[in-house]
Amino acid sequence: MPCKTSCVKVIKQLANHMRMELPISFHCLNILLIKNEEIEQIVNNLFYSTRLSSLTKLHVITKGINFIPAWIGQFTNLELLDVSYNLIFQIPPEVSLLINLRKLDLQFNVRLNDLPDQLSQLSKLTKLNLGDNEFTRIPLSVFKLPCLKKLLLHRNHISHLPKKIKKMTRLEYLNLNHNKIRVLPDEISPLSNLQVLCINDNELERIPDTLATLKRLVILSVVRNRLTQLPCSMEQMSDLNVLELSKNQIWHIPEELKSKPNLAIRNSF
Repeated sequence: MPCKTSCVKVIKQLANHMRMELPISFHCLNILLIKNEEIEQIVNNLFYSTRLSSLTKLHVITKGINFIPAWIGQFTNLELLDVSYNLIFQIPPEVSLLINLRKLDLQFNVRLNDLPDQLSQLSKLTKLNLGDNEFTRIPLSVFKLPCLKKLLLHRNHISHLPKKIKKMTRLEYLNLNHNKIRVLPDEISPLSNLQVLCINDNELERIPDTLATLKRLVILSVVRNRLTQLPCSMEQMSDLNVLELSKNQIWHIPEELKSKPNLAIRNSF
């Protein structure tokens, strides 16, 4: 415990003394949060001056970092990497060396619009947050992540979902809010583990009949689209509990849906 206490004390001092050098080793440190607009130098010192061999969670939220250095790959024990709310525009291939990474948060980096192919080597990654960026398509490497369960792509510029989405069979949560999607492809039907699908504020004109094959879907939210009707086949979605339809032009809801006892339908104009 004394080692951890001293490490925490040093981290607190860094916020007030931004030019101080880091200790040679923080081998006992597991979690590190850097959250300040003016401490880019601290981040550089951190990576160059220490190995942090036991670090499992790293949060760098400074609004000033514009790249992830290649030597991020040395932190092979990392399980969570959060570099959201920065100015990052490129992810180095060396991120693939983070063999224990389970959660990667790249939200709100403004200029980020692609990911390296090597990202697909993150075999333990279960959550990926790419929200509030400049993606016009889903990077190919995302479809190859074997254990991905939660994918957030809200507030980008994605206009369509490719057929490759059918490969994401372990996905449980998909957030596509605030994009430009017009069509949900039939290839979404193999996502048999999907429980939450949010596609609010897009340009959807119809919901395909094949969506009914998503038997485990619990929440479907399609608020503020261009929908005018719903397929009767949706009554086959046995686990559906919440159906958010507001701000569309759906005047008629099939009786088969309205009569489902455990389904809450919200539809306001």
